[in-house]
Amino acid sequence: MLVLVGALHFVDGVSTLAGAQLDVLAQQPGGMTDTAWGLLCMAVGGLEALTGYGVLRGASWARVAAVVIAVSGLVLSAAYAGLPAYAVVVLITVAVVLAYAVIAHGAEVRPIE
Repeated sequence: MLVLVGALHFVDGVSTLAGAQLDVLAQQPGGMTDTAWGLLCMAVGGLEALTGYGVLRGASWARVAAVVIAVSGLVLSAAYAGLPAYAVVVLITVAVVLAYAVIAHGAEVRPIE
């Protein structure tokens, strides 16, 4: 899930740098410029994809990073007033399930060889 979300955030950043506006529900927070928002999306997306790959490989650092990403996503989703309530509920649910799965079952992952 983290690899997919990271890839989508990275593509969102590239499209923002290219001039496309894919964020139809909400504008960039804090009045950020398109360039800054695109670079931020690409950096966060790359970190998410790398963390997801680390979780699949069974790395303990990736489990910690995945929980940090889930909690930060949870807080940002709940605080983002531009999203409809159903979208916030879905994002919070996904963040909670992701954090639970990584904490409760992360040690069971067998690295792909």
